Amino acid sequence: MSFRFFPLYILIVSLFLACRSSNQYDDSQVLVEFKDKVLTVNDIKNLNGIDFSTDSLQKLDEVKKQWLRNQILLSKANKDLGNIEKQLQLDILQYKADWIRFKYDNYFLANKVNRKVAQDEIKAFYDLQKDEMIAEKPVFTAVLIIIPSTINDRYKVRNWIQSDNEKDLENLKLYCFKNAKVYDDFQNKWIDIDQLHKATGHFYIDEKELKASSLVEKESDGNTYYIWINQLISTNQTLPLEVAKDKIVNLIVTQRKVALREDFDQKIEDQVEKILQATNE
Repeated sequence: MSFRFFPLYILIVSLFLACRSSNQYDDSQVLVEFKDKVLTVNDIKNLNGIDFSTDSLQKLDEVKKQWLRNQILLSKANKDLGNIEKQLQLDILQYKADWIRFKYDNYFLANKVNRKVAQDEIKAFYDLQKDEMIAEKPVFTAVLIIIPSTINDRYKVRNWIQSDNEKDLENLKLYCFKNAKVYDDFQNKWIDIDQLHKATGHFYIDEKELKASSLVEKESDGNTYYIWINQLISTNQTLPLEVAKDKIVNLIVTQRKVALREDFDQKIEDQVEKILQATNE
């Protein structure tokens, strides 16, 4: 605990540890007192960052000053607002309960939720919720080739890249191996437009260009960029299962979390009712 957290700690000490009469302690124990409340050596001796054998008087004085500020504030608040200290104690207890619940929720959900999702479960979810699997931006399979504009026969790439003929594809790869700065088929995986922009690095391609032609050709920074769009899913179209898979897994896991949390809460409520029933009998 660093020194900047002392005010909160001292406020809690003010409420719970320093509500005793000063005549309960000898003078060697008392650091400072205010009316019938005292702050003692034992109240803060285990506080990280305070060592009575080595710390300066300035640091200890600041602790005592903050304690006094809190006591004066509580005294004035109790006078003007009624017994606010009791309500503050209840608020702190509720905060403690909420904090413990938050921590336990994180632990419980992290350790109890099954995060493994089978392929048939993903497929079943997709078939049921297919209309909800909508592309928020274009996704596509593509090939990106970057060739220096000084290479005169780079135009050959246009025909090869659009061909389904195995010989043409072999010629394309061999040509790119010799001449291209970049040949990237993105491992034949679906990518989005942001990933394409990151790969090109020099210019922006909008969705209209992707729709207008399967082959986008641009000159930039002394290079010619050939972008072959093989399959395209436009914005607001249904995503293929392969692309929606990660989203579906997250949704399924979230559903499991909600169900587990509801079951846990219900068990708590059942236990509460059982105790109350036994008490009233």
